[in-house]
Amino acid sequence: MSIEISKIPTGSQSVKFFSQMTEKRMLVKRVGWISNEDLQICISKNFVALISNTSYETVDVWDWQSIVGIQPSIQNSEEFILVVGSTKHKMLSNNRSYLLCLLLQYKYKTKHQEFTTFSAKKIKVNKQSIDICIQIQPYGIIEMSNKPGKKEKIILLTDIIRIIPLDDSQSIALVFDGNQFIIYSFSDRRKFAAEILTRCKQIGIKMSVGNELSIENLFKSSNIRKVEQEDGGSLVELKASHGPGKTERIICFTEKWFVERDASSYTVKYARALNDVIHILRGRDAMEVVVTFADGNQRVYYTSQREAFIATLFDCSLAAKADPIISDIPRFGSLIIEKMTASECGQSELTLLKNIANFDPTKITGIEPVELFMIHVFLLNNNMPPSGPQFAEASRSKLIIQALEKLLTIGKPGEGFLQCLHRLLSTRIGYESFVENKRITEKVTEVIGMALQSVKPIVLFWALRITSILLCSSADENIEKKGKLEVMTHGIPERIFATLVGNIKKGSPLVIHGCVTAFKYIVCEPYSYTTEFNMFNRMMNIISGLGRDVFMLFQSPCISIPHIAGQILRALVEETDMDERIKELQDYALLEGTTLKYLQIASLHLLDVFTADHKESESVLKRTIPSALLSYLDSPDQPPEKLDITDDERQHPRHQMKQDKKESLNKKETGEC
Repeated sequence: MSIEISKIPTGSQSVKFFSQMTEKRMLVKRVGWISNEDLQICISKNFVALISNTSYETVDVWDWQSIVGIQPSIQNSEEFILVVGSTKHKMLSNNRSYLLCLLLQYKYKTKHQEFTTFSAKKIKVNKQSIDICIQIQPYGIIEMSNKPGKKEKIILLTDIIRIIPLDDSQSIALVFDGNQFIIYSFSDRRKFAAEILTRCKQIGIKMSVGNELSIENLFKSSNIRKVEQEDGGSLVELKASHGPGKTERIICFTEKWFVERDASSYTVKYARALNDVIHILRGRDAMEVVVTFADGNQRVYYTSQREAFIATLFDCSLAAKADPIISDIPRFGSLIIEKMTASECGQSELTLLKNIANFDPTKITGIEPVELFMIHVFLLNNNMPPSGPQFAEASRSKLIIQALEKLLTIGKPGEGFLQCLHRLLSTRIGYESFVENKRITEKVTEVIGMALQSVKPIVLFWALRITSILLCSSADENIEKKGKLEVMTHGIPERIFATLVGNIKKGSPLVIHGCVTAFKYIVCEPYSYTTEFNMFNRMMNIISGLGRDVFMLFQSPCISIPHIAGQILRALVEETDMDERIKELQDYALLEGTTLKYLQIASLHLLDVFTADHKESESVLKRTIPSALLSYLDSPDQPPEKLDITDDERQHPRHQMKQDKKESLNKKETGEC
């Protein structure tokens, strides 16, 4: 669909237009004879636009036919010239080469350009090869498969970190971020390399060329080989494909890696570091998941286990020190400001906060004020990490508080609203305003309460994430105690418990993860040190109401959930006097076989190693472990509904456990924790 440039809106309406129609967005400065103008450049197939970096309103718009030149400066590595008709616009960009690649890519979609073509073989890690055709354009490489119907792959020149010649005299490796690489084999690799280096020089890229390396040594450095050599094995395994009708793969999460394996041979086909995961999209299709990595690359999966896939990936990513966003909203290029430097990120955060904090609905014309406000909310969400502003928080305290108040007053409830609230409350200033400003306290707890009644898993998830940051903050201990007290006294734990009960049997694993994590911050050490004694007992009484269902947490696909459930049960036994509830749970533990399952899980992998095909060891094992126990563990029978056991048959707590409980209760009553 073509757009008539003269009809592109200005003023407040242009903010909405560019938030929808832009495909790529970056920061630039337009060089002026007095001062440089801070702008954003918005790129789409129909236009190039300059918009204000403060108000996001239109400054200039051109169609691609009017752009007759895109020229890098020789004297200044940040400067380039955009020639529009007979006018030259001098501009500066901290990522000039990447921006030039984008501009050239979009320009040559509308104008035929000379390019060089090569026939090549693409070498896979298993050393098999496929025939492909490669075009070298002014902005990058286009890889085209000889298979009909397969999409072409575009590699921008700025995506390539290094070129490495291989020792077979025909092959070249292109190395990318995330320890990824592609190997091509040519009849004349010198010509291919020379063409790449020429194109790089034309747009000011200094391409690194490595020393000659053997293919085997290159493969040894790959993520795939690192995964194959890793100790420990997979924490989680699920089945998924890259689309309907596509070959099924086994997706594995280890302590460090996101891995795809072949379903029949179990060989590794793809691997990325888990801490590279930045976004997990719950697609519109009930089986679709889109995983985005830090370099912008995406992997699309279809699986009947979608909710377990997302929950376990999120859980393992957190353990790997990542902080991915889970969302029903795709990552839109129209909202993301790409390739910002640290100083640009700081300035961008300031602008994004100001646009929300200083928003005046009475001055908005031509568009609904709430709609425009939410566009600024989505801009903030897409250009700020989940943990909130990263730069000079103390100097922006007033803006953060004002933005929080405006969000709670004007914002439209939903996932985007909750994501923004999470970012603002994650800051020390935001948290302290929640504790000290009663109006904000009441509004935030009301929002959480309403969100916890939603039927949408993503809304429940973000409500639970907000609750967790209110229960475990970066604020001083005394402030956190007050924050916890506000959460507890407004009835939020009871609503979380109701949400857990509604999901624990056949609900969302992601929601269960959020509920159990929130409870961890109330009753599990060391987080329980800021929980008041009465509130602790009240919470334990609520949690114990799960009864037998608490043992369903030990069947969660998320690695952290059984661990937290165990901590909660330990706290119940050691730090409370609810003897009847404890006895009841011990009965259920025996019925569910939880203790025996723990023994099996803890020792099974070692028993396999020590006894496999070793007759003497197998004989010792059979004589050591009662046959009844082995039969019980292997039995497919369902556990009985009720267990008849006398008090004399019950195993009583050891003397040390009683002593530990007494000491713990004394500490909580005296406030020593």
